[in-house]
Amino acid sequence: MGELKGIPEIRMTTELDQPYTLAGRGCYGIGWCDGFFPDFGWHKTKEMGGIWMHPLKIADGVWLSVDDAGWPPQESYNAIRREWCKKNDEFVLGEGGAWSEHIYYKGNWTITRRQFVPKDDQAFGVEFDIKTSSPEVQKVRLSVLVRFDVQTTWMSGWDDPVGLELEAIENGAIAHGISGSDLPYDWGYFTGAVKFDKKPERLAIGEELWGPERTYGNGTSVLATFYLDLDPQAKVRMVISGHHQSEAKTLATADDVLANWDAKLKEKVDFYRHIASELTCVETPEPLLNDAYRWSKLNVEWMTQHSECLGTCVTAGHQDFTCYFGCDTFTAIRGMLAAGLHETVKSSLRVIGGIADKQGGKVPHEVASTGHVYDPGSVGETPFYMRCVWDTYLWTGDEEFLKDLYPIVRKGMWDYIASEPVVDGVLMGEFEDRIGGARDKTNPILLAVGYKDFADLCEKMGDLEDAKKARSEADRYSKQLEELFWVEEEGCYARTLDENNKPVVETENIMWGRPFEGVGYAGISPKERVVRALARYKGPEYESEYGVFLGGNNCLMPVTTGYAAVAEFNYDRNEEGLEYVRCLARTCGHASPGAFPEGMDPYGDRKKMRYFKSSHWNYLQLWSSAFMPESLVWGLLRLQPDAANGKVTIKPWLPESWPFFEFRNVLVGQSRFSVRVDKSGTKVTHIDGPKLEINIIE
Repeated sequence: MGELKGIPEIRMTTELDQPYTLAGRGCYGIGWCDGFFPDFGWHKTKEMGGIWMHPLKIADGVWLSVDDAGWPPQESYNAIRREWCKKNDEFVLGEGGAWSEHIYYKGNWTITRRQFVPKDDQAFGVEFDIKTSSPEVQKVRLSVLVRFDVQTTWMSGWDDPVGLELEAIENGAIAHGISGSDLPYDWGYFTGAVKFDKKPERLAIGEELWGPERTYGNGTSVLATFYLDLDPQAKVRMVISGHHQSEAKTLATADDVLANWDAKLKEKVDFYRHIASELTCVETPEPLLNDAYRWSKLNVEWMTQHSECLGTCVTAGHQDFTCYFGCDTFTAIRGMLAAGLHETVKSSLRVIGGIADKQGGKVPHEVASTGHVYDPGSVGETPFYMRCVWDTYLWTGDEEFLKDLYPIVRKGMWDYIASEPVVDGVLMGEFEDRIGGARDKTNPILLAVGYKDFADLCEKMGDLEDAKKARSEADRYSKQLEELFWVEEEGCYARTLDENNKPVVETENIMWGRPFEGVGYAGISPKERVVRALARYKGPEYESEYGVFLGGNNCLMPVTTGYAAVAEFNYDRNEEGLEYVRCLARTCGHASPGAFPEGMDPYGDRKKMRYFKSSHWNYLQLWSSAFMPESLVWGLLRLQPDAANGKVTIKPWLPESWPFFEFRNVLVGQSRFSVRVDKSGTKVTHIDGPKLEINIIE
């Protein structure tokens, strides 16, 4: 599996004690680069790793051993006695994460555990490839252990199985989760299976069968043994599959992947090549930015998940936030649109909109892949969703998408928000991640932005009276922001107000009034105020080479740095914005190869999840990833799309130290074009689709 042009690849022989994701839309595996599957995660304690096919976890992991076929002697065969391959010598994340390899060197043998997840199937494929450098034919014993641990996703609303029933089948084994509740499925409604491309010589099943590590939970193991001639190599392929209702689908999927392995692998690699090389790409004089940008697009795809219960939607992060979120998704939408991931955006907004419709227009915060709503949402998420729907229409020009979601948006912006409590003329917002949490007088920035875009949407749909009313609401909230929340003596905006409608000044917190996440990012407040606030939060007290601190100097989140970058660009502080983009790019790979993490301690103990401040943070996070394309496309091009009218406006900015930059395959509607900016000016090249009217503002 060689590297294809435009697809990044990572090879590692050191620092292998870190997690990684291998994902398709129907399945993902979370293991570690050293070949093990340690227990980690906290939403389901120690169970967030392993192999998942939402809404189910299927297995804790896969382990292997390779021995000389003569040891131990056949007459003393013992299912537990093995020379297990422990931590591997080399790890490869190939072709953008389309596949991975764990490579072990053992005497004159090279043992490769090669894995891939098909693009759409609920299946995890593993190929065991053993090669010898000896000229003599050798016979080896390959043993493969799969630890089944079938259970439901976090906050699923379903009961976990009370146990597993495991039985041998042709070329493998099948596991049924035994239900302890009266659900509308058979007793074995949770199903997982493993099938091999050849019949094992021996097959053992048992709760006390273990490989080189023991995992948490109530699992049961399958141990398959093969005797192979190396002349000079031999291969065995295996597929793990699963389904939340159907044994027939579980087995059919395994058979299909085994029968069409090469074609499905090629489909996966071609799909990742499309994302990395054919969707919106960037080339700058700084390899750091170019590489981080490519990985950011692939990160988003790693977190795109299909559930038969709901549909296809991006999730918030691995290992713990593999649910469908409101604000996390909405924070990522502009980056996904800028990267060309338009179909993923539309599907995600449809899934979340479907839940909002059932909630009277209230946009949810967190939904499990079963469809169970864990957190119904808060005031800010509904106007944030509104902005995302309008942004998506501007980028795609998809009239059907807009018409389908418009009734949901109207319901949320008029009915739901109007039902929320108001005190002293200020809307109360929840500041806990659950309904009924603490309420305070909320900063109205999302409402101001949401109603501003809602007015444009109403006008587009011909509802002129509603458009007028929405503009009035936008103006009212904007005025409220400036009159009530601005703190002149501090040069900052407050987050909330006290009982006398005075801004709460949190002087004990040096970060209390930073403008990045809200006001600066929205870009609608007076320049003199926001620039003053932005300038205040500069220097080593507030930031490192990895971005903006959350507090103190040992904790940061890349998403905050992304907000800061866009805020600086919004107010023409371009060099400051670009430096924040560099900071964001430096976080890529800190907790996992090729991945943007949720948070990190930039100078912390490498032994603790590679600079993580908290073990609860995710090593791969959606909003961290998506800010890379958003900040670069906006910062360098100031691109404003109008796909429905076939128009684009750009206002390029070339950093003084750069001789050029180029964006290729920029997707607006059904059209693609490239933009190259250098010292001589701006050149736009039409690639395909209807030719756009591109207005360049020098």
